[in-house]
Amino acid sequence: MIAVLTGDIISSRTLPNRSRWLRRLEEIIEKKSGLAKPPKWGVFRGDSFQVELSRPQDALRLAILIRAGLRSTPGFSPIRLDARIAIGIGDKGYSGKSVHYSDGEAYVLSGTALDVLKRENSRLTIQTPGFTIGKSLEISLQLASTIIDDWSFAEAQAVWLKLSENKTQEEIAKKLKISQPAVHKRYTGSHYNEISKLLTYFESAVSSEPEGLMTLQQKK
Repeated sequence: MIAVLTGDIISSRTLPNRSRWLRRLEEIIEKKSGLAKPPKWGVFRGDSFQVELSRPQDALRLAILIRAGLRSTPGFSPIRLDARIAIGIGDKGYSGKSVHYSDGEAYVLSGTALDVLKRENSRLTIQTPGFTIGKSLEISLQLASTIIDDWSFAEAQAVWLKLSENKTQEEIAKKLKISQPAVHKRYTGSHYNEISKLLTYFESAVSSEPEGLMTLQQKK
């Protein structure tokens, strides 16, 4: 079982300086993801991207990290740079030298889910091939996405520094040259505590589910 994130940059044609957000996306995925090694990923059709993760439980954290990183990109604060991201969890299927040459259940589910996001004007979802927890996770991600949609640049910046560098509030305050209470206010406004609880739940739920899923597929 793997996870695939398929995403696209929102209103990319109207954004200035395409190279800047591409560099930011590369930084997030290759240098700030917190994964043991950079995942397989690539950009296609100019403003869309895919990431393959060998550990499905890492998918939501990376999706939120990407959105927080984009939303806090220097020079884009008035624009609210952001992405739609669909998570697909399933069998790996064919594995090519890059995501452009790979295929399988996770890829199909992720791509199909992104099409749904575009139609519904939403920005975060998940599709699974039969997880008993699939629907509850989908609803949870929709609620989380509603919170993330409302992040200010400052709130996204605080979440980005926490997730990408695991900095304390005091360290973030020092880095941003603001007070610790100001950082706390940004955490409160971003609902970081609730987001953190969802990440913990997601990681636990997905980690415990594949065995049950395999049993379900074997019965078909």
